[in-house]
Amino acid sequence: MQDIKIRRMEESKRGREEEHRREQASQVAAWVVLNTRVRPSVMCVNASGRPVYNVLFTLRAGSRTGLCEYAVKGPDSTMKQLNFATKQIIALGHSVDTDWTALYRSGDLRVSMRFQDAMGIFWERNEEGQLTHISSASRHGAAQAGSE
Repeated sequence: MQDIKIRRMEESKRGREEEHRREQASQVAAWVVLNTRVRPSVMCVNASGRPVYNVLFTLRAGSRTGLCEYAVKGPDSTMKQLNFATKQIIALGHSVDTDWTALYRSGDLRVSMRFQDAMGIFWERNEEGQLTHISSASRHGAAQAGSE
């Protein structure tokens, strides 16, 4: 009986620690929308109140993918368009007859992101929005740099 009680207390403590560890990262996200000109815009929000670092976006337009990196993404209270990432995703999907609406509706305009939080922990938010802790060793670097 005592062992069960101790185990439950330890599990509860681990759960609180994990929740604390994920606190900042859970408030950082990116996604693609179609703007009023029916062209894609890469949007991002960091509602954590603290900057995130080494932000690497993987952009997908149809079958083409590209990378866009920001050294720092500061905190903001509302979603912001990332101009450099938006230009990148448009360049990936650009052709004379690109049907942005069809690409968007089919789920072929996507963004995922990797970043480092203020505690130095690396995270990935995939194209579906799922947040996962990743090891720093699985983070790759070669990308074009942007600043916003």
